[in-house]
Amino acid sequence: MADAKIGTEAIAVITGSFLSGTIMSLFLLTIPVITKNTSEGPHLIRQWSDIFYNGHRKGPGIAIATAVLYTFGAYTKNSTGQSYGVFLAAAATTVSMIPYTWIFMKRTNDALFAAEENGKTDIFDASALVQSWNRLNAIRALFPLAGAVLGMLGTTGLLSF
Repeated sequence: MADAKIGTEAIAVITGSFLSGTIMSLFLLTIPVITKNTSEGPHLIRQWSDIFYNGHRKGPGIAIATAVLYTFGAYTKNSTGQSYGVFLAAAATTVSMIPYTWIFMKRTNDALFAAEENGKTDIFDASALVQSWNRLNAIRALFPLAGAVLGMLGTTGLLSF
C-alpha cells in the first residue's frame, strides 16, 4: 500500500514530467525530422502549424491541471500542518510556461502564422523560423520539468518550505 503522505502532488509530478517530455520530444525528435525531410517552405510551415495547434489545444490544459494538482496537494499539506510552499512553487513554475509562450514566443509564432497565410515562404526562411521556434520550445519544456523536480523533492521530503 502506498504511503499515506503521498497524494495528488505525486500525480502532479507525473503529469508535469509527461508534459515536459512531450514538449521536449518536439525539440529532440519531431522538428529535426520534419526540417530534414521537407523540401518546400509552405509544406514545412503547414507541418509546424499542425504541431502548434495540436499542442496549443492540449499543453496549457495539462499545465493548468498539473498546477491544480500541486495546489490541492499544498492545501492538503497545509491543512495537516505540514510544509506546503514547495508545492505552490512547483505549481507556479509549471504554469509559467503559459506566459512564457505569450511573451517570448509570440513574435516567432506570429511570423510563422504570417508565413502560413502567405503560402510562398522559401525553405530556408521557413526552416529558420521553425528552428527558432524549436529553440524557444525547448526552453518552454524546462518549466514543467523544473516544476516536476520541485514536486519530486517536496514529495520525497528532500525539500520543504
